[in-house]
Amino acid sequence: MPAPVDQLLRPFRALRSKLREIDRNSRRTKRDAFDRIQHVSFILGAIAAPFIVAALEDGFTRTRSLPLAAMAAFERGGEPGVRVARVEEEDLKRPIAGAFTLGQVLVIEERTLHGWPFPTLELVAPTTLEITLLPGVREPRRAEIAAAANALADADGLSRRTTDRRIHVGGWIFSIGAWWIFINLAVAIGLAPIRFGWRLFRRGRSVIRQSRIDRCHCPNCGYDARGSILTGRCPECGSDLYERPEY
Repeated sequence: MPAPVDQLLRPFRALRSKLREIDRNSRRTKRDAFDRIQHVSFILGAIAAPFIVAALEDGFTRTRSLPLAAMAAFERGGEPGVRVARVEEEDLKRPIAGAFTLGQVLVIEERTLHGWPFPTLELVAPTTLEITLLPGVREPRRAEIAAAANALADADGLSRRTTDRRIHVGGWIFSIGAWWIFINLAVAIGLAPIRFGWRLFRRGRSVIRQSRIDRCHCPNCGYDARGSILTGRCPECGSDLYERPEY
């Protein structure tokens, strides 16, 4: 192997050698059935989480409406037609100097968020107009106000005629991670009392077996086996008399 390549691979070889040494000298951890169940839940949770997020995308929605702009509709004496002008929302109820106010217009954008716990899909609906006529203004004037407001919204780039579909990649990633954590927490919480009870049972059984051994009795059935110490077998059940308990 050329020298430059050998020098390049030397750190990786040293790392591999160190990892092997750690593996040889490490103490093996004995896993029980509960640890295996938790390990399986890690894998199954990672597989099931994307499907749960996809199912909740259609089953969990929330809608919010946002005002994009506020307009005041008015007409001036001697000038035909309805005019609209953008104003601040707090100025909608203020009269316009030299003009007769007809109503108030809000350009509304409705957004629907899909998914839980984080939104994974957002649908932005076409913009709508919320027109409020002032007292004394006839209902047929609503169409004129809507036409003028739509023209101004188009000029300002506020109008949307189609539904905009936006996929939130970050929402997908965080939702999958959250559901993976939820699944594993649920499994861990469900296994906790069973695991505790099983370990308490094994501990109590080990204490009983140890006390029987100390009294030269059979650890399995409790038979007085002092006469069979040399044989090492219980004459009653055939168990090993020198079996040590597992803590």
